[in-house]
Amino acid sequence: MSRTVPADAAAAHLNEVRGRTGTTFEVLAKRCGMDKSTLQDIAAGARPRIYRSTEANVLAVDAPPHRIDATGTHRRIRALTALGHSQAGLSVEAGYSADFLHHLLTCDTVTAAHARIVEGLYDEYHATDGAHRNSRAYAAWRAWPPADAWDDLSIDDPTARPYSRRQRSSRDDVDWVRVWYMVRGEWRGPTTLAERAAAIAELNAARDPISGLGHSAEEIAARIGMEERSVVRYRGRLDETG
Repeated sequence: MSRTVPADAAAAHLNEVRGRTGTTFEVLAKRCGMDKSTLQDIAAGARPRIYRSTEANVLAVDAPPHRIDATGTHRRIRALTALGHSQAGLSVEAGYSADFLHHLLTCDTVTAAHARIVEGLYDEYHATDGAHRNSRAYAAWRAWPPADAWDDLSIDDPTARPYSRRQRSSRDDVDWVRVWYMVRGEWRGPTTLAERAAAIAELNAARDPISGLGHSAEEIAARIGMEERSVVRYRGRLDETG
């Protein structure tokens, strides 16, 4: 019996766990007692065959209900409230009790599943005005930023600040010198939405000259100084548009 097996099952399992829970390679590596780089290679298909013991370790690993920072969830709920959407109404529409969204606003972390529910509500309603004047008034009293104060690349970033009205009008500006430094991982100053999008597109298309592999979302996020979830979301949109 061969000591090695095709890595397909292990790769599929790793990608399924990461897609379902958002768990990083670093966390998964600790849980199965392996190097992070090994898991990354398996998931990317860079190791066509692996030891049987490696496959067993990988297939045995899973992740508990994954909790993530609640910043993006809070911002989406607040933005929808500022548009006049009722938190109670949205909660019931999502299939939960009326205080579901209000409860999430009190949490520092949320499960990845709950974050995705709020993202779904936000994607559906962030471009439409709600009918609840009390919700809009409450959000104004609390000074909650509206939806257009954020973009896909900043809304989940705890260090990001909402765009001012003047900044919102300049989000399409691109300084390509700044983008060049971002791609090299040498820029940590303020950037526009268009610049962050351009840097992600450049890195998404780039290939490592030795391995031939593309950059992972984790690597792009570290280089640009963004949340990995924001990079994953934007890369998804790049794939959809071809």
